Amino acid sequence: MKVYVGKIAWSSSGWQGFPKKIEDYKKDVKRSGFDYVREYKYAHEWFNFYEDFDEKYYFGFFWKGEVEKDSIICWVSKDVNDGKMKLIGFYVEAESPSKEEREKIKNKKNSLKPQYYKELGAKTKKEFLVWHPNIKAPKEKSFKLKEPIPINQKEVYGITLGQVNVFGCRHKNIKKLKKWLEENQEYLKVEKEKIDYLLKKLEEVSENINKKNKNSYQLNKITNIINAINTKPFIILSGISGTGKTQIARIISAGIVSYKKND
Repeated sequence: MKVYVGKIAWSSSGWQGFPKKIEDYKKDVKRSGFDYVREYKYAHEWFNFYEDFDEKYYFGFFWKGEVEKDSIICWVSKDVNDGKMKLIGFYVEAESPSKEEREKIKNKKNSLKPQYYKELGAKTKKEFLVWHPNIKAPKEKSFKLKEPIPINQKEVYGITLGQVNVFGCRHKNIKKLKKWLEENQEYLKVEKEKIDYLLKKLEEVSENINKKNKNSYQLNKITNIINAINTKPFIILSGISGTGKTQIARIISAGIVSYKKND
């Protein structure tokens, strides 16, 4: 379970398929900050919040590809109209779809051709047809904002996405994102139940990361002590009360006793 920030190409259709008007389509392509969109005149992620692929799930495109089950993705995009980075929505409990699901959704999507499809170039049509979803998320838990909102990226998740399209959040980034969401719930205009569930999942991920960091730190300390004992079989553990000196000594001694019993 991880948390990502995913930057995707702007969509005048609200990431629900091709822009309805060819004028909007041309603007989304021409002003896009993504080289591949300007080259192929198409963006796979335009379908990330398409409603009719499936009753229960959103199926979309994520630049990272495969993700751990139960991941969270914060979707952002640079508005081609005013150049501002905006928050789009969240995939909650995201995961990679099965091979069968990918093929099924790909076939559905390839029938969704816009009225101006004949006007598209051969390269664009080819790219459109090779699309396949590499991520899905339950609609019951995930959400798209009614209107994308401008954000200060450093205030929301602690970094500014430049050429990077995917960012895996660390503990401090997740805490920052959680705090921002708590302070801006009313501004988001999303069902309270969905925001509350997202906050709960962010807290779970944060606690898991914190626990792993503590375990890793303890393991490094134990390894250093064992290396010191091997060098000179007498060491002194110093530090204020409550820093784990006794616990580490007990862990090491228990390991030595267990090793000798099994030897």
